[in-house]
Amino acid sequence: GAWLADQRAYYARALRFVEACERAAGVEGFAPHELAGEIRAFASDSARFVQSQASLEAIGDGHGANYLRTAKALALLGLRSFAIMADPILPETCGKMREALGVANDPAQALVFSSPRQAPQRTALPTFPHLEAVMRP
Repeated sequence: GAWLADQRAYYARALRFVEACERAAGVEGFAPHELAGEIRAFASDSARFVQSQASLEAIGDGHGANYLRTAKALALLGLRSFAIMADPILPETCGKMREALGVANDPAQALVFSSPRQAPQRTALPTFPHLEAVMRP
């Protein structure tokens, strides 16, 4: 497909997001505050990306349609990544997102990127108190 520079940058950002979340949620580098910060930053970056790609809707057919297809695929990748990586702190919300996206219910099994590098073996994220349970009325 056709990729614009900002689309390549967003894809790289999504990969960095996953790596940062895995590090922050891992046993050796467990840092819930870093995980929450990375999730918040990625949500903001994703919203900006989607807004920046909105003008591609007007391009229509031809080569521009390839850029639009790439933008839509990347937006879905961002949603999927968020739904998997934010699960430790937003399990109910992320579960609904994964269900809507048709992603495996087990977040540890759901994340697969098509990239030239070999995907690392995924393990379940450590458990810590879920914010949603605390925030219920």
